[in-house]
Amino acid sequence: VWGRLPGGVGYLAVTAMAGAGGNEDEQRAAAGRALDAALADLKDTRALVFDIAHNLGGLDMVSAEIAARFADRERLAYTKHPYADTRVQPQPLRIAPAATARYLKPVYLLTSEFTCSAGETFTLMMRTFPHVVQVGQPTQGIFSDGLAKFLPNGWTFSLSNEIYRDARGESFEARGLPPDRYASVYPAQESANSYGRALRRVAQWAAQR
Repeated sequence: VWGRLPGGVGYLAVTAMAGAGGNEDEQRAAAGRALDAALADLKDTRALVFDIAHNLGGLDMVSAEIAARFADRERLAYTKHPYADTRVQPQPLRIAPAATARYLKPVYLLTSEFTCSAGETFTLMMRTFPHVVQVGQPTQGIFSDGLAKFLPNGWTFSLSNEIYRDARGESFEARGLPPDRYASVYPAQESANSYGRALRRVAQWAAQR
């Protein structure tokens, strides 16, 4: 979903890093087309509020497809490796600029405790770019892919068996990614208007850039 906020500020919300149907390549392509359309409409804005305050995750590669639209140059986003297995070298993930539409003006990435999984890996990617500021509340802190296990009675369960570290080598598992600038999106004593107030506040910050 995208549109415009007061002060020449663009608005873009992504609620899942999946959902377009098909395999991973098809989902990446669908996400890319949607982002290209949104950024074409918002190219004349002075700044962008990118809302992932209620993003429940999906596919890391869809996150990467979206993040490439904001890359100024190729950068290391994070590394991941299996928990407590020193035989395996950390696997790096780098984000290079997309060959299509890009947005390199100020971006305010709105997060909350409902930003999780692939929404958090997306936040890791976006935090590496100098024109992106994370605002809102800390993310949920559940980065790992799920290692599925199948039981004889038909039940399944999954384990979080990976450690994600940002470009500086820091892990945010269980504690979440803290914002650069705090705004109360979903306070402990939630009111009906808390989300709207947070969004308006972030829009004001973006308009002042």
